[in-house]
Amino acid sequence: MMKQKCLIVNADDLGLCAEVNEGILDLVREGAVTAVSLFVTPSFQVDLRPFLETNVSIALHFNLTFGKPCTKAATISSLADASGNFINDIPRLIAEFDEKQVEKEFRAQLKQFQKLTGRNPSQLNTHKHIHAQDETLCAMLVEMGKELGVPVRAINSKMRNLCRLCGVYTTENFIGEVVPAPYWTIERLSELLKEALEGRTELMCHPGKNMKKDIKTSYLFERETEWRTLMSPETKKLLKDFCLCNFEQAFRR
Repeated sequence: MMKQKCLIVNADDLGLCAEVNEGILDLVREGAVTAVSLFVTPSFQVDLRPFLETNVSIALHFNLTFGKPCTKAATISSLADASGNFINDIPRLIAEFDEKQVEKEFRAQLKQFQKLTGRNPSQLNTHKHIHAQDETLCAMLVEMGKELGVPVRAINSKMRNLCRLCGVYTTENFIGEVVPAPYWTIERLSELLKEALEGRTELMCHPGKNMKKDIKTSYLFERETEWRTLMSPETKKLLKDFCLCNFEQAFRR
């Protein structure tokens, strides 16, 4: 296990749009972000070459709620609508999903990730934390983590206990949200990082740069606040109290 106060700063939504991609890359190059979570479903795209040239971990950001699936929509009718898009309604998804169809789509996204990166994911997580909202989805992700030998995002003690029971890696702590928005202001970051965080902590963030109002995301200009916060000299001072690492370093035996 890594020494005390190990911090993994994980930027979600890589691939969402050029503005998000550029903002995340800035932070990777500055050393403020040590991991990224990649969308691989159609319509999302990013030039991965500059990321693959760095030491940043690349996690798989499983998606069941936004845009189009990797699988043919007609074969996963519990997840996609008549237009071929994911059903963007989480309560409905949780109530109606077919487990075999989710497994099929998760496998397709994993295959696409491997094709794009030439490697396995460094961590598994889900867009909108849908695996935290349903025990079956959580168990599916944990099983895939066990199969691949990679960590799974756990945002609470129940999820952490399940991971450990199944022999799957996860961090001891998790911090980050999107509400109240914008989430990562200097004040909130300073407040939360002052708390004693022993062991490994995943800090989730959603940065973006020069966001435009026509970008399809409910969390829009707030991403610029997060980008400015993480790029700031104040944040660099705060992060000096931690051992910044990626997932491979954090879970090296």
